[in-house]
Amino acid sequence: MINSPINTQPYNLLATFLAPDKTEQQIAELQALIGQDKINWGLVLLQANIDFCTPLWYVQLKMDNLFYLVPQDLQEYLTVIYDANCERNQLFREELEKVLIFCEAEQIQTILLKGAATFYDNLYGDDGARVMKDLDLLIKPEQIDAVVSYLVASNYQVIPNPRRTVENKQTDLRHHHIDAYQKRGTPVVIEIHYNTLYAETGQILPPEDAWNRSISCVDHYPLCNILSPSDRLLHHALHASNSQREFIQGNISLLYLTEYQYLKKKYCLTFEDITKGKNPIIRHYLTPLRTFDYLAQILFSEISSYAEVPLRAKLHGKRVLAWQNSSLALHEENHSFSATLTNALLHSYFLSQIPMWMWRNTCYAAGFSSIPDRIRMCIKKLFTAESYKKI
Repeated sequence: MINSPINTQPYNLLATFLAPDKTEQQIAELQALIGQDKINWGLVLLQANIDFCTPLWYVQLKMDNLFYLVPQDLQEYLTVIYDANCERNQLFREELEKVLIFCEAEQIQTILLKGAATFYDNLYGDDGARVMKDLDLLIKPEQIDAVVSYLVASNYQVIPNPRRTVENKQTDLRHHHIDAYQKRGTPVVIEIHYNTLYAETGQILPPEDAWNRSISCVDHYPLCNILSPSDRLLHHALHASNSQREFIQGNISLLYLTEYQYLKKKYCLTFEDITKGKNPIIRHYLTPLRTFDYLAQILFSEISSYAEVPLRAKLHGKRVLAWQNSSLALHEENHSFSATLTNALLHSYFLSQIPMWMWRNTCYAAGFSSIPDRIRMCIKKLFTAESYKKI
């Protein structure tokens, strides 16, 4: 383990609080830091809310016997958020079980992705720890209509997504799920996938490989499948670093980094386990993946030497940390000029990388024959107001 002073910048400090399996020394250092009354709790809480990991922070504080050391008003706030998330997740679990019972009765195979899978392997050991935005299910294309019919009959309504444009062009290949469905009067949203990942990254873990290597949850009712441990970790890292331009923007969520760490520890996986034997396209994503893994290691104090980490990944890791902390600093009323300048410089890097990201994602299609469609889509996206809002 690394023996170094705790970094008190909000993003780094929150990561220290969220780290699973802390040593006694790390907990003692956090106790001492809390006692010094030098923590900007408002900014740490803001970071937790931005990254949807406030309930997980509550759980980890309780687990480390640090909860009653934080300010009273923060204790009360975290308790309210955690209790609300427990109720919310119970609704999600109940609705998921209903869908899976239907699928089992109709002999429709499903693979639970992302947060939905944590219900079935008890990843966090606490059903209220993880915030669920939706439930992601991988279903074979020929069986999707039957599941949609069930959802509509069960009082779900489609959530139209104007950004998910289908033009009957080769660039439609980038999509990996249909529009989501929400149960009326509840927060429960179900998203049905026919591919594992968005655009080009979907070729790294094609659905046929995901199905062939998936694991049946035979000890649970209703029956379902989850990705194999190595596929799940790879899927998680690719989704967390690429699906919404996270890596090039530097906007890496601590919720996803923490879940990555939980998965590595539960299934005893290394970075090499998730990258070997994959589609050669993965070479385009090795730097984002290595950076993601490197961030998990340094933030959760998992390695004593960084010699084996490529220099490029280290530099990108520093870029991500600088972006996160400078962006949060801008929320302070009297933020420094250096925070503004740092944020602007890092944003210029993001802008320089957008065209290539669009080519491999928004404008993705396979084969040379698709190039005209891809160029047309790039031009269309580069000169729309919606695209400028995103950047």
